[in-house]
Amino acid sequence: MGEAATRYNMAMRYRDSGDLAATVAQLEQVVELDRQVEHPDLADDTAMLEQVRRELAQAPTET
Repeated sequence: MGEAATRYNMAMRYRDSGDLAATVAQLEQVVELDRQVEHPDLADDTAMLEQVRRELAQAPTET
């Protein structure tokens, strides 16, 4: 559980800094760890992952 919490916190810091790709990468790990242990936060963490994926898809791309 400690690794998932650490990765979630890292993801939120990446999100705050605007690095949505890094946020998605960390949240993917969080969700996988949650699945492995059937963590009660799985649904919430999965929802956050999907939300950030949508944000990333809508973000303007650099040219």
